[in-house]
Amino acid sequence: MVLLLVYGLGQSFPDKRAVLDLRQGRAALGDGNYVLARKSYNTVLTLVPNSAVARQGLACAFYLEGMRSAAALELTKGLEVGVFAERLGDCSHGLNLDDVFFAAKLGLSDAFAAPKVAAARRFEEVLLEEPTGTTGEEPGRMLLGACLAHRAGLLGATWYYAGNALETGAIDASDRARFFACVGPQERRRSGCAPRQTIRACVMTPAAHAAYFRDSRLTSASSRHGVDR
Repeated sequence: MVLLLVYGLGQSFPDKRAVLDLRQGRAALGDGNYVLARKSYNTVLTLVPNSAVARQGLACAFYLEGMRSAAALELTKGLEVGVFAERLGDCSHGLNLDDVFFAAKLGLSDAFAAPKVAAARRFEEVLLEEPTGTTGEEPGRMLLGACLAHRAGLLGATWYYAGNALETGAIDASDRARFFACVGPQERRRSGCAPRQTIRACVMTPAAHAAYFRDSRLTSASSRHGVDR
């Protein structure tokens, strides 16, 4: 038991620099210095790539800077490494991630961050339901997440979620029908995809592609740069 406890502590605090940078990131977040907060959390991730706390902190910083799509993608990475789906995190400054996102269930243990959207509760409920245990549901769930991201104006997340769904080639008629019901006729007309009635025309737009490229550069910063001390 003692050996297990020592091992657990070592895994929780693998690097003193990481602990210090986590504290600095949280303090910077509270002070409204979001650039410093992101730098600190990215430094943590170069030391501890699976730090759920750092991913959560970055999601907060992105959202508070107005980069909500990048926040969704970063929070999705956080959910992959241990952010609690039932408690996404308090960011300070009156922002709680649970008020703006929810953990959409992708599989029995996987989830991704979807935005909460007005008048979309019935679609949220679909993504909160327990999957059947097969992978066949995943493309449809990702596609529905893309719709919610699209409705929330999170273009980068829209591209990423829709791209993941479409590349499987496993979108069936019910997935397609639910997607278009989620998007709605008014939004299809606004997006210019009503006449063609294709998923790609609605959400895989040049603007969404450019947004995803920008977001992916932001959310991959920790793997591109070394520790800047």
